[in-house]
Amino acid sequence: MVQLTIALLQGPGAFFTFYATKWPFWEQLLFFLGIMAVAVVLAAVLLRWIESPSSPGSGIADYIEIVVSGAARWTVRGLPGIAAATAVYFLVTSVVPYTTDRLWPSLTHHEVCGEPMDLRVVTGPENAALLTEAAHRYAAETSGNGCRTVTVTVATISSLDRLKNGLAGGWVSPESALDRLDCSKLPSRLALLGPRPDIWIPDSGETVDWVRDRLDSGDSCSLTQNPIRVEAGSVHAAGSVGTSPMVLGVFADADRPDLGGDAGRPSLAALLQTFRTYRIVNSVVRPSPDTSESALLSTPVLYQALRAADRASDEDVEGSLDQSPLSTGDATSLLCRFRADDAAGKSPPTNTAVVVPESVLARYDRGDDLRQDVSCPGRVPSAKWRLYPFYTSDLPLLDHPFVHLRWPGEDTGRRAQAVDDFSHWLEHGELTHEGLRTAAGRFPASTPYRKILQSQRNDVPETVSRPALHASGCSGSLSRGLDCYDKARPKYPVTLMIDVSGSMANTVAGGPRLARAQGLAERVMADVRSGTPTRLFFFSSVTHPATGPIGDTGDGTAFDNVLGAVHRATTDGRDLDLVTAVGQALPWLKQGKQTLLLLTDGQPKTDPQDAARRARDLAGQIRARFPALRVLTVLTGPSGCDDPPVRDFAGAFGPGSCLDRAQLTTDDFAGLIASEISGG
Repeated sequence: MVQLTIALLQGPGAFFTFYATKWPFWEQLLFFLGIMAVAVVLAAVLLRWIESPSSPGSGIADYIEIVVSGAARWTVRGLPGIAAATAVYFLVTSVVPYTTDRLWPSLTHHEVCGEPMDLRVVTGPENAALLTEAAHRYAAETSGNGCRTVTVTVATISSLDRLKNGLAGGWVSPESALDRLDCSKLPSRLALLGPRPDIWIPDSGETVDWVRDRLDSGDSCSLTQNPIRVEAGSVHAAGSVGTSPMVLGVFADADRPDLGGDAGRPSLAALLQTFRTYRIVNSVVRPSPDTSESALLSTPVLYQALRAADRASDEDVEGSLDQSPLSTGDATSLLCRFRADDAAGKSPPTNTAVVVPESVLARYDRGDDLRQDVSCPGRVPSAKWRLYPFYTSDLPLLDHPFVHLRWPGEDTGRRAQAVDDFSHWLEHGELTHEGLRTAAGRFPASTPYRKILQSQRNDVPETVSRPALHASGCSGSLSRGLDCYDKARPKYPVTLMIDVSGSMANTVAGGPRLARAQGLAERVMADVRSGTPTRLFFFSSVTHPATGPIGDTGDGTAFDNVLGAVHRATTDGRDLDLVTAVGQALPWLKQGKQTLLLLTDGQPKTDPQDAARRARDLAGQIRARFPALRVLTVLTGPSGCDDPPVRDFAGAFGPGSCLDRAQLTTDDFAGLIASEISGG
């Protein structure tokens, strides 16, 4: 009845659409006959009134009797018409729809398709490509007669803090956060981080426990239930969709016969000692734990192994891992860098071992896509760039649990059933086609990945098991590992400089350039290390960095206040050239390793020789005064890194000093930037 009322209020078109598509045939027929009965009664009443408008002395009962008898007479006289109308009605509402929607499509192999259910999956960047491939297979397999019944969209999130805050806060952006004192007061406008995910597939069940335990403790509401937060009871692991052990990957030169086979799966410390004894490997590369869940889970084992090898503290170990020139935000970024260097004809860093998930290494060796976007196309590595996995007894086994997230107002029966169907499909080892092992840790005979990873001298185990957990030191839980990492890691400041000149009001990729810069800044701030000192400048011909930062968490300004300032940015004035803007900000910077991130749409063309000279002079000043400062220019579009004068400006600071990814979504581009910052 509610849907019928809404359809009536929306007008005749909406009503007849609802009538024809939502009601069963017998309900439509009863409704039609009821309308006809009412019409007959009204006709009898009208004719009775016309024939004798007033009948003094007649009571109500007499009047009703006259009307009923008149209606009966009219019904008998109109039976042929009623039968004809019913036949026409049956033809229009039953025969024609059956012919157009059922019979004709079956004969011509076409079908009128309904709207498919769209499932949203969120995962880490190292699992996105394989899940996307599996999602396409699933959508194709569940299609009937050419109709899609379900689509699965995979999105990435690289920061656990951001994911936790998103689940706790209703998946809304920081500017839409609820009132801290009363979460029942909704803001006038809710800006979502993106479509709320139905499914979360992290690397480990430990991560699920860590997030769930902090949903309540991290809620800032006071005695009031958050009306948009994810249902805390839904945040639990419901089985594994596939496993992948963390491995130590080495290049072909290190795959030597004198290293022996895989007998007994030694500890990471023993394996590294063997490598060093034979002078095969002298350094280990690990992606940033801030943007790679697998790296975070492996960090306690790395601390233990490298402490023993180098007789160093956790701080020393973390410093060497963090400052590696090969460090990146996640394993896919690292292996994509290898892939690009291979294509450029460079030689691999053969004295280096990488700690990555087996599934990512297997996809690299096979030439599969490592990312969802086109920035890292599939390519089989040359022989010297091929990586070989070595297995240890203590590096973690990633179990990739399936988590069904339920949101208030969105947890419909149809959506829940679609999530369950996808879960059951994944639980049958489907992701082994994309590089994972089964939930039991086994490579089935049908998968090509074990054969690809295998070498004549290094065995790839058919089955791997979860390492024994020892609740001591940094090991035993994600909380312990995070505590150790937070204490050991250096926190390098980030300075954000946002172009607020008038040209930033122009559109790019469907929205204002300033809005893209704001979105990138907000997400980068959320993705980089918690507790990282963050400084914010705006720049234009009106707003000069020389007057000081808009906000600086290093000076005690709350992180949320700096984030709010980013959201409130507006355009004013003309362009201020990048050399002048950065030069004005330098007096406010402090010594030490840090990143200065410029967010701009480019610059008007100037004298190229003068622009290049001024940029070289500025770069020389920065190297002299701030030798550990990295300047990274990020373009919102439409200008690219090869367009002058940005080309001359960024070129003065060396390779990799400019990023332009107009084809990427804001989320994906921000993840790439955060990876560059964390890994740089």
